[in-house]
Amino acid sequence: DYYGHLDLAAVAAAGDAWREYFEGPREQALLSVLESIGEGTLLDIGANSGFFSMLGAHAGFDTTAIDYDLGAIDGLYRVLNTGERTLPIRPFVVDFVNLTPRDWPRFEADAVFALGFLHHMRLVELLPWPVIAERLAGLTRKVLVAEFKPGTAASHANREIARAAAADYTLENLVAALRTCFTDVEVLGDHSAVGFQSARTMICLLYTSDAADE
Repeated sequence: DYYGHLDLAAVAAAGDAWREYFEGPREQALLSVLESIGEGTLLDIGANSGFFSMLGAHAGFDTTAIDYDLGAIDGLYRVLNTGERTLPIRPFVVDFVNLTPRDWPRFEADAVFALGFLHHMRLVELLPWPVIAERLAGLTRKVLVAEFKPGTAASHANREIARAAAADYTLENLVAALRTCFTDVEVLGDHSAVGFQSARTMICLLYTSDAADE
């Protein structure tokens, strides 16, 4: 219930007043990225109940929301189908860990959000940074916005494995892996989610490079 402090039904039904729900610095940074594209498709990975999917849809993007949490995606589906306003969002139960290159064409989008979940992929699921970067590049046509969460308590159950992963869990290592797949990597700064105090470092990545295609 990550977004339990928000009235997502009201956010979905906001109409022309939708911007009042996205006035925080994190939300404004995301809107700025989307406005630089203008229009297109958006993939929200680790969407949970779809708050940022709604941001993209309100901004005019045909949006796909994916998460492995069936309850969260079901909640988003119910909001979308019981509200007065229909947003262009397709919710799917998908586990990023199990995505393969054969899946990429189905979900790839002009803009991709990878917000608040990369620490789970590296520290709990133990996906190496290069694998994470390649997978994100395969899903991105134009722009990726990813987040690095410092000071996270997420870890693997095995202490020895957890220590090894934690030693590799740095912003520098993530950015280095992303640079092999994207032509331009820009660190946008630290932002906290609405209703939370923990800051995440936002990274904007522009256009997949020829290296990613090879």
